[in-house]
Amino acid sequence: MRPRLGLLWAGLLGMGLLGGACLLPSAAQAAETLSVKADRSEAQALLAEHLDLARALAQQERQPVDALERERLCALTGVQVRQLLETLGFFQSELIELDCAQARLNVKVGPQALVRRLDLNGGGPIEAAPMAAQLATWRASLPLKEGAPFTQAAWADAKRGLLARVRGSGYPLARWGSTQAQVDVAAQSVDLQLVLEPGPAVRISRVEIEGLNHH
Repeated sequence: MRPRLGLLWAGLLGMGLLGGACLLPSAAQAAETLSVKADRSEAQALLAEHLDLARALAQQERQPVDALERERLCALTGVQVRQLLETLGFFQSELIELDCAQARLNVKVGPQALVRRLDLNGGGPIEAAPMAAQLATWRASLPLKEGAPFTQAAWADAKRGLLARVRGSGYPLARWGSTQAQVDVAAQSVDLQLVLEPGPAVRISRVEIEGLNHH
């Protein structure tokens, strides 16, 4: 009977019917949230959503993070914080504290850069009259103005929106010759330069319909 009892005992342990360490998930495999504190709400939300460390900790139930991987992610956090905050126009952010073991992050974002100068120019015939007036109209339609806070999203939206406006004005071949955003970190300002190549104006010519009795 003893051998059978021994096998039964081992089987119960293996199935989790008797107490033991194997019944409890390790703390490293449990879902965990990176506590992010920043002095601007939009910065705090961005970091909590996009930092690799935050995403890895939140997915530990499905993809466990061991000690070495956690250390690697923590080492990258400082660089990622600066890169992410630069997209919001914070170019002097400072990593105040990162407690990797306790999953706590404190950040000071610093001042947000403003648009100091915005130049919209064109090449070739766009500068000739009456295109100069058209260029001034397009420049005035830009939603991103001088003195406004700079963000990468606002910059991208401004370029995309203006190009759509130009194409809708009869220049379907319009494209950007170049676009630049030059950051002056010391002055916390950004100079924006755009060179527009509208291409030729396109007009609808005579419309001919063939092969239809009713239209």
